[in-house]
Amino acid sequence: MNNCSEYVGSGHPDKVADLVASHLLDAFVRHDPKTRFALEVQMKDHVCNLAGEVTSTWNPAGGEIADLAREAIRKVGYTAEYESRWPEGATLNADKVAVNCYIGRQSPDIARGVDREGWGDQGIFAGMATCEPEFGYMPRDRHFANVIGKTLYNAALRNEIPIGLDIKVLVSLKSACRRAEQVIVAAPMLPENEAAARAAIRRVVDAVLEGHGYACDELVVNGTGAYVIHSTVGDAGVVGRKLAVDFYGLNCPVGGGTTWGKDGSKADLTLNLNARYLSLKTMLERKGEFAAVYTKIGCCIGKSRCLVAQFDGGNNPIGEYQADILPSEMVRRFGLDGSVRDDMFFHMCREGLFAYVDSLAV
Repeated sequence: MNNCSEYVGSGHPDKVADLVASHLLDAFVRHDPKTRFALEVQMKDHVCNLAGEVTSTWNPAGGEIADLAREAIRKVGYTAEYESRWPEGATLNADKVAVNCYIGRQSPDIARGVDREGWGDQGIFAGMATCEPEFGYMPRDRHFANVIGKTLYNAALRNEIPIGLDIKVLVSLKSACRRAEQVIVAAPMLPENEAAARAAIRRVVDAVLEGHGYACDELVVNGTGAYVIHSTVGDAGVVGRKLAVDFYGLNCPVGGGTTWGKDGSKADLTLNLNARYLSLKTMLERKGEFAAVYTKIGCCIGKSRCLVAQFDGGNNPIGEYQADILPSEMVRRFGLDGSVRDDMFFHMCREGLFAYVDSLAV
């Protein structure tokens, strides 16, 4: 194995939690673009716990927040109709979810620093870009895992193939040749649909890999054999547990904490986006010079001054400098104030953290 990456679909319990947090943030930003938001979401079975700090001019009642949480789960695809396809007690249904809300306000000590254009926390952040546009300027293993996973999830969401929404994909590539050493797919399926489901998964995997001249040495589907009980019924879901999935697989360090459930004043979200943006921008401006560009950013709580360093794939310095990176400027650039689309956070969480950032740079 040379490089490997994993993808989890929107129906995975951890991603459901991420998407609930993102959908709630979209609603707050829609009413107040200057909302400060830091929310944890934990889900098990048909219970959703919300806890965190929100400061906003919009103050919805607990019932409205609960309705928004259930709406997010329906958007993922966990509806009553979806539940009806599975044995009793095998999956999630948004209509049955009970929501517990424990939300306070942002600490005034943090707010004081953010109000004067400083970052809401100290931290270190990393981003990268490769030189291969055909792979989205991303590592190949990461590209393959994402495309296979999204294709399977979207097909399951449309009920085009007989698998469930709680999907995971792991792609391991061999070095120096166009072969995937192993592709592992976990996807819920009923015993009577197993042959058709496995055949459909094989078709998707082969089509994605062959589109780039790759072949698959080994495909593993549902390593334990049976996989029927899924979603939050089969596992708990918590915000931010899939950092390597959201970022670059094992190809780049992950800096800061989770990006989900946080507004644009939070460095964990915005400076991670900026690290990708700066990497891709340098790659495109100096096209052909580097196989990969890595960017590292360090920030201080309450300050806008950041340290920025860039390196090539051999860890050779490209440039190092200090700069004022203003949270408000980053928020506008990346559409985190709802000015580009009113579901930006849900969109990034479902389509990929860098979906909009990449469109700005390319």
